[in-house]
Amino acid sequence: MNGEILNWLFKKLFRTHKVLRSDLERLPIFDEFFRIHNNYCEQDLHKYLNIERHNGTFRIKT
Repeated sequence: MNGEILNWLFKKLFRTHKVLRSDLERLPIFDEFFRIHNNYCEQDLHKYLNIERHNGTFRIKT
């Protein structure tokens, strides 16, 4: 699963451009999302997580 949210998380959490296996194992996998959706869609994931992109970052919808 590759998308804006995971790229953003990776940059914020690890502050590096290098991808290491140990780093990947720390990223969240939203397995419940895939039980509901057969295909990955970035917008559907944002709705599922109740987040929105705003000024280059993500925030929880209120």
